[in-house]
Amino acid sequence: MILSSVFKVLSILRLDSCLPVSCYPHIIKIFKIGWLHVMKIHSTYQEIL
Repeated sequence: MILSSVFKVLSILRLDSCLPVSCYPHIIKIFKIGWLHVMKIHSTYQEIL
């Protein structure tokens, strides 16, 4: 579920433009921030359970 949305975002980014190498650090930063949000939501969800 989470992975499919991540791949969707990545495919959108890839379709948006053939990315120059200079864009990759920016995308990785966005990806890391998104992953941290996902893990935070997941941990709070488990606390509720």
